[in-house]
Amino acid sequence: MDQDRSWIIRTTDLKVGTIFSFDLTDRSGRVVLKSGQPFSEPIRKRLLAAGVDSVTIMVMAKGEDSTQLLLECYDEEVVQRLQANLIQTEQALRSFMDELKQEHRADTEGLRSQLDTFFVEAGRDTSAALGVLAARWNQELSENAVSLMSRSARLSWISMVTGVVMGLSASDIVSMGLAGSLHDVSILFHPEWLDEEFRRSNTRQFWADFQRHPIESAEILRQASGLNERILMNVTQVHEHLDGSGYPRGLRATQILPTARVLNVVDAYLEIVEPLFRMHGVVPSDALAQICLHATQGVFDRDVTHALIEALSLYPIGTEVELSDSSRAIVVRSNSESPLQPVVRLLDSSHAVTDLLQSNLKIQGPALGGPGRRRRISKLEMQIPLWDVSTKHDIL
Repeated sequence: MDQDRSWIIRTTDLKVGTIFSFDLTDRSGRVVLKSGQPFSEPIRKRLLAAGVDSVTIMVMAKGEDSTQLLLECYDEEVVQRLQANLIQTEQALRSFMDELKQEHRADTEGLRSQLDTFFVEAGRDTSAALGVLAARWNQELSENAVSLMSRSARLSWISMVTGVVMGLSASDIVSMGLAGSLHDVSILFHPEWLDEEFRRSNTRQFWADFQRHPIESAEILRQASGLNERILMNVTQVHEHLDGSGYPRGLRATQILPTARVLNVVDAYLEIVEPLFRMHGVVPSDALAQICLHATQGVFDRDVTHALIEALSLYPIGTEVELSDSSRAIVVRSNSESPLQPVVRLLDSSHAVTDLLQSNLKIQGPALGGPGRRRRISKLEMQIPLWDVSTKHDIL
């Protein structure tokens, strides 16, 4: 039987104009807004003046997706537009890749248009954009439906959000999104690379060829789509690291475009969390910790790393965590001002949602399990470049 659920939402996060189908109460249980009444800015000011910095919602469960109730603290229209945009972006990317394989020429205008739209929507509510992305990602993981295309789309979207946090220009952000979504197109022409048996039997030659794939992707895109040289430079530099340890050319800091540095950090994060050639990834918080460690050692751009953590928080949306009372919860919203204290939903019968900024509970660390069966990184592995698929001992 479905259980009743309680949600704690900050008063400042309530959206003006929302008409709730349930009462809002303060911490003592006193009703501060009756169901059916629209929330307004004067009501917000009155509540804050009275010391009501958060409200509790008691909802009779009706079997609906719990995520939908949480999204009432976002702008509903923004969420709907984002959901539609993600689907349309993936469709545009799929159409581009299908056309490229069949005709060896393809038009990027449809994809560029969708990325333009995503940039606008992510700028309106970065947290909502990340929430919708996380929900889609977790669904793919739970359905074992992650693909090269969805991985490329994710690199594009998360890089664009990071660019928004960094204050990059709109043209740079959209160009970066195009490069991120298309940088692996050459792999489409080498389906054997995704075959484990082929990699086992052709290890040395495979890695030599694979490390050239950014150059091959840029050449394919140059001939097929007429993308400008700056976008193509981003494509070739996605895997280049500041200390010269990357590929295909071993470039160093001053030789790498600022936008390519963003793509590099996000791609490394995704490779640790969602590996291309391994069965199971690492929990997001450990992946970010490893990125931070190696940023201090000169591998990754520190400013980009800081912006990525500001966007995702140390416990990104969708991460399962263990709390100080031994209960488990899932992160449903980040707090950019406090990366260690996001908004979480308990994974018990109550499904209670609380902002850890306003709670005595603390996160002890990530919980194992959940979508994708991710694992934790040992202290020894923190020093191993898990983002580099050519050096990991467990890739094959």
